[in-house]
Amino acid sequence: MQLKSKDKIHMMRRGMGLTLKALGKELGVYYNTIWSWEAGITSPNVDMYEKLCKLYEKITGEERP
Repeated sequence: MQLKSKDKIHMMRRGMGLTLKALGKELGVYYNTIWSWEAGITSPNVDMYEKLCKLYEKITGEERP
């Protein structure tokens, strides 16, 4: 079974050890935006996905899941 986008975002955030607020600050968005992505209500745009993936790689030293 393949993970949904919302689950990947949650998994990446937890893998980085960040709270919703901390990830929001890193990406320049409010924490409720991150919550909305993880809840599957909205999705990040392509630019935001790219920022998220670069941040994940920077913090963990691993490629995105």
